[in-house]
Amino acid sequence: MELLLDSDFGRLSLFTIGFIVGMGIFLLVWLARKSRGPKP
Repeated sequence: MELLLDSDFGRLSLFTIGFIVGMGIFLLVWLARKSRGPKP
């Protein structure tokens, strides 16, 4: 865990994992809203 937080590669990989997870959540919410269709 110390290597993960102290090295640049560790921080970059944590940021990448967090970004991918966040983007996945955003896309799921966005697609769920789009699939409901326009409200009349």
